[in-house]
Amino acid sequence: MINQEPLLSVGIYEREAETRGVLNGRFVLPDKTALSGEFCVRPKQGRLVLMGKDGHELARGLEIRLAPEGNATFTLRGVTIGINFHWERKEDQTFEGALRLLLNSDGTITAINDAGVEQYLKSVISSEMSAEAPIELLRAHAITSRSWLVAMLERQKRLKNVGGPARRGRESEEEVVRWYDREDHKHYDVCADDHCQRYHGITKIISKTAEEAVQNTRGVFLVYGGEICDARYSKSCGGRSEVFESAWEDVSVPYLATVSDAAVEHPLICSEAAAERWVDSSPEAYCNTSDGKILRQVLP
Repeated sequence: MINQEPLLSVGIYEREAETRGVLNGRFVLPDKTALSGEFCVRPKQGRLVLMGKDGHELARGLEIRLAPEGNATFTLRGVTIGINFHWERKEDQTFEGALRLLLNSDGTITAINDAGVEQYLKSVISSEMSAEAPIELLRAHAITSRSWLVAMLERQKRLKNVGGPARRGRESEEEVVRWYDREDHKHYDVCADDHCQRYHGITKIISKTAEEAVQNTRGVFLVYGGEICDARYSKSCGGRSEVFESAWEDVSVPYLATVSDAAVEHPLICSEAAAERWVDSSPEAYCNTSDGKILRQVLP
């Protein structure tokens, strides 16, 4: 029996007015129509319209799916990365796997890439960090990313009949707290930006070392108490990590306790005044470095 790699639906972007790109090789529509080259998709009269380079209509529907043949890839123009961060910008990105385009209720477009899980991980560890990083770092990253992903998918199954993530939280006379997480995305499994994990397809360099790191750790997870860990991680430390319940949800997660991000044990920060002093300082930390080689690996 062939062990087929599970497919993952990754949201590249949503709420775009149009989609432009290039089919690098042969792709087929559900009716077996074959396409290649430049394309554009726009909403029109309550449907999405797929057009070729000459503006000729090729397909129409609420959803358009393009499946690759052989090693064909597709490129999307002007994908926004680093959404709401100071490094936000647009770039062209190239992906393996299938492309799905959905029409949203507000007349905008959501673009989704259907890719294999291990294929997705090779891109993540090359997009979040540098694919030229040491092999042991890439192996650790692959295990951590795989663990977070599967834990989130399992969480989605548990919350499926609870009414959605917006209902998670607590209320009092003084405050209303809502927890928003990866489950915010209802049309796909995981997003492609910092809100989930960076996934830039094959746009970034995917080295042989990165491929080896994913292959060597295939099926390996972080486990605690018999369950796969919700392995949240940060690539840029701040001197001390935050406890899970202060950042994500009012739940204690033993393996996501606060730890010192340095060779020394930094004190706990328990007041606004202490937090202000901490932010204005330059505490000793593993990532507090001016070494250009290390910085290029962390911030490619």
